Amino acid sequence: MRSFKAFPIERVIAMNECDYAAVLKHFVRKAIRRIWICQFQINLYPQEDETLAVRELVRDFAGAAKRSIDVRILIDRAQGNWRIHARNAQAQSFIPHLGIPCRYYSGGKRSLHAKYVVIDDVISIVGSQNFSHGALCTHRETGVAILSCPMNTHLRQHFLFVWEQSSSEHT
Repeated sequence: MRSFKAFPIERVIAMNECDYAAVLKHFVRKAIRRIWICQFQINLYPQEDETLAVRELVRDFAGAAKRSIDVRILIDRAQGNWRIHARNAQAQSFIPHLGIPCRYYSGGKRSLHAKYVVIDDVISIVGSQNFSHGALCTHRETGVAILSCPMNTHLRQHFLFVWEQSSSEHT
């Protein structure tokens, strides 16, 4: 049996349904060093995002990048699902025009289904939410914002490991 790591936590903020976007935006606007985003799906299609909630989040990420915050986005290539693949392909081609590096995970047979954001050195946001209208506005989703340096460090290491296995190629 593998050993599991436990990390001390300063504080946890529970998020349900629409809380996720509000909490994420709050911490994005306060970021001073980095915002690293790991997502399975980013759906920027306006016809599938009536409230433009996803575009609003991406606009906040772009604003952070303009403030010289290190913003990076990892998304899954989703080769097995043509709808998600098309959505992610659109996001992966659009987001770099906002000054944000965006890479496809290309780890062989494994997909990238993780959904987390690390902000600076303390904040980690982990949840079931994709960046889609449904996940941000209508589905029953849950997540937590964790204030913990060791947890943040753990997720940053994971992010960098996956980032190195990823590609910015448009396919």
